[in-house]
Amino acid sequence: MGAAAVARARPDGRTMLMALDTALTVNSHLYRDLGYDIRDLVPVANLGSFQVVLLVHPSHPARSLAEFLDAARHAPLFYASGSIGSPGHLAMEHLRQLAGLPLAALEHVPQRGNPEALTAIVSGQVPAGFLALGGGPDLVRSGRLRALAVSGNRRMAMLPEVPTVAEAGVPGFEVRVANILLAPRGTPQPATEDWAALARAMLAQDAVRQRLAGWGIELPDTDAVAFIAAADARWSRVVREAGMRLD
Repeated sequence: MGAAAVARARPDGRTMLMALDTALTVNSHLYRDLGYDIRDLVPVANLGSFQVVLLVHPSHPARSLAEFLDAARHAPLFYASGSIGSPGHLAMEHLRQLAGLPLAALEHVPQRGNPEALTAIVSGQVPAGFLALGGGPDLVRSGRLRALAVSGNRRMAMLPEVPTVAEAGVPGFEVRVANILLAPRGTPQPATEDWAALARAMLAQDAVRQRLAGWGIELPDTDAVAFIAAADARWSRVVREAGMRLD
């Protein structure tokens, strides 16, 4: 709804959208009718990205990614995510495809959001999930959850002992989700440049960097356009091969 409202807004530089990159890189492949044209939203700035973490309840026998995949090969393994098409759903499906598991090996149990999915795993209702950990690394440190791998191309500062999926044996896997600042198409260039400069100035502040790090958000290492292009190429393939649809 927010993306549709901004896509139709007057392009005067006064109405902007901050959204996950999935608003552009996933939803157009997932929905038959988004209610807006993604071409009407212009990327202005990458405000940082986050990884998702492969988590299991401590009662689950898997202590590594290899053991997790082996368990899924022998019997269907249920996992939670925030919703159909959420980062956790997409990451797990991407993992399944790269690991060569059959479609039925990983059974999706969608929840009403990431916090609900995290609760489902902590309580033991669902044994696993690929979730944003945010401010909750203590759930791993305390033993209430076991982290098997992180989704990015480098380890997370808050969980330095947990390997990346690629390190753990599935090369080519990398998933990060970015917070992107977008403007309606037709917004004057001076206005978008002012917003981009404001974003750079904000991300340069030590207090902002510390707060983002506490949430598991990494500073951008590529611009918004390049990030969106790479993510769109990945998710279009994953969604198509998985047969995901929302109508």
